[in-house]
Amino acid sequence: MRSPEAASRLRAAERSARRASQSAFLQLSEGAARTSADRAQRLRGARAEACEACVEALERLGLATAADAGELLSLLGRLAAMLTKLAAR
Repeated sequence: MRSPEAASRLRAAERSARRASQSAFLQLSEGAARTSADRAQRLRGARAEACEACVEALERLGLATAADAGELLSLLGRLAAMLTKLAAR
């Protein structure tokens, strides 16, 4: 049985992941209808939102500290940028 605090953290993580997932889906849908640089920008945003959803869930569940989550988001952003450039080649 979960404590009230754990249940609250789980609900908050679920809401955060749902918002980021919905944003990723919307940006992916918008990107599919665009061309060139605008398309790439939307797809990068979708990828970032998907990564953010995972990291925020880890933090809210107490599996990562705020500092660790921030560092991970920064690294994921850099990785996303590198992958975007590699994919464009």
